[in-house]
Amino acid sequence: LDEMPKVLEIAIKQNGPYEWGKYNILILPNSYPYSGMEYPCLSFSIPGIINGEKTLIDRLSYELIHSWFGNLITQENWRDYWLNKGLATYFRRKILGKWIDPDYGKMEGYFGSLFLRDSYNFLGKDGIYTTLFPNLTGVNPKDSYSDITVEKGYNFLYYIEGLIKEEKMQKFLQNFVQKFKYKSIDFYDFQNLFINFCKEEKLDNELAQIDWQKWIFEKGECPVINDFSNKYFIEINNTLERFLKDEIDEETEKAFKNWNYTSRSFFIRKLGEKIDFLSGKQHNFFTTTLKLYKDQDIITTTYYYKIILPRTDKFYENELNYLLEYLSNFSATDYMGAIYEFFYKRDEIKAVETFNNLKGFYHNYMVNMVEKELNRAKQNFPILTFDLSKKDECSFFSKDTKIDIISNEYKD
Repeated sequence: LDEMPKVLEIAIKQNGPYEWGKYNILILPNSYPYSGMEYPCLSFSIPGIINGEKTLIDRLSYELIHSWFGNLITQENWRDYWLNKGLATYFRRKILGKWIDPDYGKMEGYFGSLFLRDSYNFLGKDGIYTTLFPNLTGVNPKDSYSDITVEKGYNFLYYIEGLIKEEKMQKFLQNFVQKFKYKSIDFYDFQNLFINFCKEEKLDNELAQIDWQKWIFEKGECPVINDFSNKYFIEINNTLERFLKDEIDEETEKAFKNWNYTSRSFFIRKLGEKIDFLSGKQHNFFTTTLKLYKDQDIITTTYYYKIILPRTDKFYENELNYLLEYLSNFSATDYMGAIYEFFYKRDEIKAVETFNNLKGFYHNYMVNMVEKELNRAKQNFPILTFDLSKKDECSFFSKDTKIDIISNEYKD
């Protein structure tokens, strides 16, 4: 954690004084159900943040930024939750850009756009919770929360920064912190201060370009697609193109080992979008060469299981053992979503047995999430169909496979 003072110093330059005196990090037990949580003076964190190579320290920067956005300034109601989450995400990526390099912040922005797309797919592109100003009358606010709040809010802030430029945006947000610290605010407080700031700074032309109605009040996708082009994206895409052709060599291994968890996770995520099934060579690269099932940061391991479980036709014994160890020592629901669903579709009996054995370890929030995953898996259990006349072309079968038709009803 010895990099955290440097991160705090950058945050203070970006946001203004740290108002809470000390800043502490409390490592919670393995059963803690969130990757982190912010409080004044203190961030809660999962034990997995300590992995011996400091690769996950930037995750703590997000909890740190909530010291300003969320704790020092709080949204007045849950409808305006993006003022908390969007601003914290915006500043986290700003800090990463200054701590690591600007392209890394953009890389995080592009990765975030994939989560935003997932939320649109889940909620519907015109779903009632795809607006930054949802009507929550009679609604449990938790039911409305998704990456819309985080990533659409971030995209709006990134967009207006592009209009007024980074220096002016930093000046505005420092004014924002000083004016509203120790207060609870709503969207209109933010909007009125921004409008007045633009008038004082002679930014009327830039201000006139902002369509507040589309960005804040209307449902659906962002009205403007931001450009998050960056050097990491180019390198990952080039490696991915070669990987899809099974052109896997020492250069591929070197690239993957030099990446941090964001680049690794992004690579695996994009690979999963491109293929339905891993080739033997691809599987061996992840499992035998890199051993992603162990000795990795938690996030990379999580993405590894998300691609291995549904996209391979064999599961090595050591992989299964480490999966059981992973599920027995990790309970952060914001990382683990869909793991049990994939596990169930792979090994129904073992998945249910594992979950039942671990219920006493998991936090109730995790138990509820897994139960939903298992029910979803049962309802959507895959049924495989094959053209038996072309069995030699099917990767599920060897040439010696014997196929018994148990009923004429199912022979097709």
